[in-house]
Amino acid sequence: MNILSIPFLYINILALCAFSLMFAIFLAAKKTPEIRAFLIMMLDCVVWIAGAILMRLQIWPGMTVWYYVSLVAIFSMEVVFYNFLHAFSHEKGKFLLGIFVLATVALLPGTLTGFFLAPPTPVTQANGMVVYTYHTIYWHMAFPCVLFILIVIASLRLLIRMKREQGTYSSAAVILFLGGLINLAGNLIQIFVPGNTFPFDALAGVIYAGLMMFALYRRRLFRMTLVASRGLLMLAVAGACVLLGLFCVDPFYSFFTERIGLERQTALTAESLLLSGVLTLTYTMARCGIDTLFTRDGQQSRL
Repeated sequence: MNILSIPFLYINILALCAFSLMFAIFLAAKKTPEIRAFLIMMLDCVVWIAGAILMRLQIWPGMTVWYYVSLVAIFSMEVVFYNFLHAFSHEKGKFLLGIFVLATVALLPGTLTGFFLAPPTPVTQANGMVVYTYHTIYWHMAFPCVLFILIVIASLRLLIRMKREQGTYSSAAVILFLGGLINLAGNLIQIFVPGNTFPFDALAGVIYAGLMMFALYRRRLFRMTLVASRGLLMLAVAGACVLLGLFCVDPFYSFFTERIGLERQTALTAESLLLSGVLTLTYTMARCGIDTLFTRDGQQSRL
């Protein structure tokens, strides 16, 4: 399968890079219950996105196998999020968490047989792009959706209690709940919107992971200077910029030549200037953000 024949695959690849980087750098952090729960969440995200990418590329042992790997990770995501929230709020009892874990395990037969959501059908369009069409039987999805709604309600209850008892961290509670809702919305859009080819789930997943990481940082559960070096993060940002540039070359060229009607040489010049500006701006903003984090951490460590 040609990697350039799959629309928006670069978003999935960037999401995989982001999840893998977060997982790798937090392995070096002090293993508090919150950090362990965050690592489990990132590992689930890595399995989900990696399975989705390998499914679209139809890598051995086949599209169906990787689809079910990704789907199991998706259906596990809500209980993994609740586990993170449970650790973050220092909740003592684990009865409800155990019930949610058992309910998620009970979904496995329906998940692995395609009862809830059957594997998509690859369709080759006239322009050579390969898209994957889902045929959702909506009432079949009622069972996992009920579980997801119950987990959302339980999560909201935990956050309200945390805000009431730990008012200092109320902003972190809002960030956590917002991240969970964004991730759930992205996956529901991906499943229920017919004909959609844009990976809303991957984009929402990156936002979700970033908000979870920010909540941990706001609560001073880690310092950037202890989990990763400035050089490693800048190298990762540079790699992401290069990857983004590679995947944007053909779409931008087609836009300038087909939509705007520029000649070949003019289109190449415009594309070069636009890509240079976008990548320079992305790299500069990321560098300023990382410098700010490291500077703030240095000041706090001196205090």
